Amino acid sequence: FDAKRVLVAQDGEGQEAKAVAKDEFQVSWVQNPATDLKSPFGRRASAHHRFALAFALETHFPAAKTLLLIEADVIVAPDFFSYFFQLEPLLEKDPTLLCISAWNENGLGPYVADPAALERVDSFSGVASLLSVDLLRRELL
Repeated sequence: FDAKRVLVAQDGEGQEAKAVAKDEFQVSWVQNPATDLKSPFGRRASAHHRFALAFALETHFPAAKTLLLIEADVIVAPDFFSYFFQLEPLLEKDPTLLCISAWNENGLGPYVADPAALERVDSFSGVASLLSVDLLRRELL
């Protein structure tokens, strides 16, 4: 675990996330200064994601080739990071990939039981995804 490779981006008020990030895990933390708590949730979430991505790519990880996004309520498996580490080269080799995701809401028994199987889908799950920084800069920022 390398704390320098982690950034927690907080939307909204409260000191709990900051305390957990800085005190419990000694990782970097940033708060979205432009949070409009009265905005509709979808608009607010979109603005926060844009802020977090821009801060991560332009300030915190300017030399990164990929970025792993994990939403706040995700509970990860013991092999979570090794999964992404093994699949990260696919983002460079296959330009048709949008992301590598650890989430499959259509997970079926025969497939999730096979630790070597991968599923290619045509939907995007933002729950836990590894994305190319080039793609993020080109399409989202």
